[in-house]
Amino acid sequence: MGFGAGYLRLDGWLLALLAVSLGLRVLLVHGQKEIFFPDESRFRVADAAAVALLKGDVHAACDQVFAGADHLGFKLLMILPALGEHLWHWRYGMLPLLGAGVFAVANIAWIYALARRLGGGAEEARWAALFAAASCSLFYWSRHLVPYDMALCFGLACLWVSLHPAPRWYHSLLAGALGFLTFATYNGYWSFTAFALVAHVVRGLPSRKGLLLRGVLGLAGLVLPLVALLGATAAADYQLWASFVSFAGSVNQGDFDDGYRVMAVYLWLSEGVLLVFWLGAVAWLVWLGLRGAGRDLARAWWWFAGLAALAVTLVVLSNGLGTFVVYGRLVRQLVPFFALLGGWAAARLCAASAQPRLVRVVLAAAVVGVAAFNFRLPLTQEFDFNGRAIAFRDAYRQRAVSAGAPAVAVSRFRVLKPSYIWPMPEELHLPPHTVLLFGRHPLRFRPFLYEGYNREQRAAVEAADIRPRLVLLDE
Repeated sequence: MGFGAGYLRLDGWLLALLAVSLGLRVLLVHGQKEIFFPDESRFRVADAAAVALLKGDVHAACDQVFAGADHLGFKLLMILPALGEHLWHWRYGMLPLLGAGVFAVANIAWIYALARRLGGGAEEARWAALFAAASCSLFYWSRHLVPYDMALCFGLACLWVSLHPAPRWYHSLLAGALGFLTFATYNGYWSFTAFALVAHVVRGLPSRKGLLLRGVLGLAGLVLPLVALLGATAAADYQLWASFVSFAGSVNQGDFDDGYRVMAVYLWLSEGVLLVFWLGAVAWLVWLGLRGAGRDLARAWWWFAGLAALAVTLVVLSNGLGTFVVYGRLVRQLVPFFALLGGWAAARLCAASAQPRLVRVVLAAAVVGVAAFNFRLPLTQEFDFNGRAIAFRDAYRQRAVSAGAPAVAVSRFRVLKPSYIWPMPEELHLPPHTVLLFGRHPLRFRPFLYEGYNREQRAAVEAADIRPRLVLLDE
């Protein structure tokens, strides 16, 4: 799927990688039965709007969607999967797959396309796509009904259009419109949009006319849909602008002075050894630049610029200005640029080696091995402990009857399901009991603890016994 000169060409290697990535996400959503994270509640808005539409009540559907400006694009786009659930009886697992999983796979293709956009060869683009496919932070959210991958897909498309080697006026408008979709789908990715559009404008240099034209048209593409949306909803008596403003001030869960540390720890917990290679690629680029050695560094510097711009923005707004707390879902914006830099470094490393085939095999095996190690926890997480516990309870009662004992009353069993913990874990108070079955709480996957928890809260969750369990109360 090469995107040289703007044309789509099939790349069998990439298609195979995308198929494997989609298959892994199908495995990931298998068995998922319920909404867990607070951000997933926005699907309930889409679901309520779908129910209203099925009843023919368009006004009630609009009331649901436009009551708040938070992640508006996601709520609108998720109406279709919600309709599928009601009309065609789609299984629950289809919903996160369509809401996040398919977009996450598309993001891998966009990263391949971006590597080709600035002149990278097929090998470099394939390495970049492999790093993206191996990224755990670009993987595990595919299980959940959240807007992050959907918005990132629009953001990567915006960047791809922005970096067109010979853009016409409509490319600038399209880049701005895609930037609007990115922001409207998940408001937290506004900085990704900002970088893409600034890059588009800067690439107009040294022509002042080109600079001005790109800036004006890109801004028009970004602002006009927003103005039209605000105007139309205001005419219908929806206060979206006030909702945007109030929601922007709500990104305050966690520690403002912990921004750079959250960024580093989150990336290490989610990516592990991959992060080491990516940082090595950054160091290599800087070293080559300082030496004035090495050719074809321009595109790598663009990826470095995106990485640095997003990282600095997060740290300044958190540690510096105390405006936005850094969350893991915000940090994952950096991963596409890390993958692109990793692809550049891997291709360069292979080309410089005396035994390129051996280097390719060893490096690819290492990347796949790290991905397998990192993916094992998301793939084995259990969100539907209740179903397993009830099956165990019924089997336990049947065994008692088979052994000649009276049936154990159902009222003596308690299922403590894994629930989202906020702000602190609560102490359990149960009458005397015997634990029959333990599960593993989703928040034992440590990257989740960097989604709005402060240091004290993280420590409390990690120290508490939060395991879901099936208990039998004493008689």
